[in-house]
Amino acid sequence: MNKLSYYISNYCDEDDINYLKKILGKIDALDFNFNDDAARNILNDMGRDERFLTIFHKLYNTIVNDLIFISNDILGGIIVFNQGYYSLLDRYDRIDLKRKNSEVFSDEQMKKSLHERLDKLTEKVDDHPFKEEFIKVFNDRGNFSLREEFNLEKGKFYSTDLNAASLITPSQTISRFNDAEVNGIVGSGSHDKNFREITRAVYGKNFGILGTSRQDIKIRYVNNVRDVEEPLLITVEIPIYINSSQKKSLELLNEEIKRFEKESGREVNVNTLIVDYDEGFHGAITIEDEVNLDAAINSVNVDDSHVFSEKEVYLAGFPNDESHYESNYVLDSKKVYDKTRDVYLQSNPNLTIVSNSKSK
Repeated sequence: MNKLSYYISNYCDEDDINYLKKILGKIDALDFNFNDDAARNILNDMGRDERFLTIFHKLYNTIVNDLIFISNDILGGIIVFNQGYYSLLDRYDRIDLKRKNSEVFSDEQMKKSLHERLDKLTEKVDDHPFKEEFIKVFNDRGNFSLREEFNLEKGKFYSTDLNAASLITPSQTISRFNDAEVNGIVGSGSHDKNFREITRAVYGKNFGILGTSRQDIKIRYVNNVRDVEEPLLITVEIPIYINSSQKKSLELLNEEIKRFEKESGREVNVNTLIVDYDEGFHGAITIEDEVNLDAAINSVNVDDSHVFSEKEVYLAGFPNDESHYESNYVLDSKKVYDKTRDVYLQSNPNLTIVSNSKSK
């Protein structure tokens, strides 16, 4: 009875126990030196997990209401989790308050406002401070396919992951495979470098190493064939204020995710953060382990009266009310991989390439 796992096993329901096993590996994972200090450290990682915090909120109420004997150390840790539960509810309340004060356009108003903004953007690059990035991003228009990104056979040619990114600005959507920086194949490079190039191209401005303007939706696609359980992953970072056209672009992506899942028979693991950048990521709302964007779309805060702080200058992508998440673009992964391998072997004739534990 001096272990947290004892109270979890005896006073939590089976579904909650199974959830804790899923995220912790085993029920006694938190037992060692569990107290209020340990709980605060755990809260740094779990403070946005509503299910986790709700489990301990219910456990706290059971212990208090039923007058269950428990050590002060373990109770102190559970109290910290219970406080984290109420802190998370406060974040939800703040988002709901912002949503209640929001103005949302009709579909007709959205299209009119969107195309008025697009008409003001330019494709001229003579005076662009990041001309090289703009040309690269502009030339990649249409060179993205959700089907290709999540092609498991092509993912096998990547030493790490097959990666791509989408950026949904207040007016336009840009989707690109990451560069070939890691192993010479398009899609092997860094998401953050991709975001830096896109934001520089669109805004003509440098937003730092992460390429975060604080008003764009950032989407990362990952195809990791080494993860047998969940090889296909999308992470979505959504600002607390978006407009109707940005939500429309998310809805179009959601349609493509569902179509892909239906046609391929494979699920995509989708994790979403809704971020109020004024509060920072510690106050973000997490929507984890979904297989589409339904929950995220139902949770976003659309406010067409919000004035965005950064001005889009250049047209590098497609209008947010058009879907370009799927196309006929084909990755030449195997062709490039074979060519890279042959060049490497020719320049290093004494080396042996080993793949999948077999000599080549």
